[in-house]
Amino acid sequence: NTAIRFPAADTITAETGGSERLRITSDGKIGVNNDNPSYTLDVNGDNGGGFTATTNSTPGQLSIVGKNSAGNISAISRIKSEPSGSTNTSQMVFQTRNSSSQMIDTLRIDASGRVMIGTNTEGFATYGDNFTIADGNHCGMTIRSGTSGYGTIYFSDADDGSADEVRGFLEYFHNTNALSLGSNGSPRLRLNADGQVRIGGSLGNSFQCDLDVVRNNSTLTDVMLVKGNSSNGFIRFQDNDNSCNFTLGADDGSGLGANAFILYDRVNSAYRWSIDNSGNMKVW
Repeated sequence: NTAIRFPAADTITAETGGSERLRITSDGKIGVNNDNPSYTLDVNGDNGGGFTATTNSTPGQLSIVGKNSAGNISAISRIKSEPSGSTNTSQMVFQTRNSSSQMIDTLRIDASGRVMIGTNTEGFATYGDNFTIADGNHCGMTIRSGTSGYGTIYFSDADDGSADEVRGFLEYFHNTNALSLGSNGSPRLRLNADGQVRIGGSLGNSFQCDLDVVRNNSTLTDVMLVKGNSSNGFIRFQDNDNSCNFTLGADDGSGLGANAFILYDRVNSAYRWSIDNSGNMKVW
């Protein structure tokens, strides 16, 4: 039941248990449990393949080598399984060769399933370490969609196909070049192609101003709150050349507008109008 055969011209096979296990074809292809290999090494089987290190504290690795246009066999990429001390845990590392001919870690998956690109150190340990991207200079990520498609990041707390899978999202619609921010499954803020912003309401309607704020909660009477962190709560209005520059808001100071709603002329450093919490109004 064990044999080495020559079933065809320039072809060698090896058999065990009465079945062919290995074949080398006339064009140099090797098939394992495969009598018609399509690749230089073509393996069939449910048990997979193994590359095992023989020295302690040494990773197992698979090197994939390409030949450049000058005919040099130098384009090396590697997949490594790095042991973690004396435990049975491991990290999978993908390496590429840089312009200095150094093998560098490009992607790492640690024993906890955390993914790191460009670094061996995971991100913020409490909430931000599942996926980390790093670079010694600028760093970023691109989501490329079709010219009329959406590019989206979803925030989910379910995997059952329910609305909980898309509770929060950041979405860019290339057809209209609009950016939306959503919470609880609905869009809440939209930035359109002209730089206009709408908060609340129907985000699909046309914009009325550069900033539209629409009351979205029937239990609240106010649309917006402007509150100073430790003192005044002001909004400033200014023209392009600063010849007209006014502040409007609640003054918590100790001057003429103390504890009043005021209009202040910043060009001339003067109060122009105020109404205090007793209803008294002044015009300067």
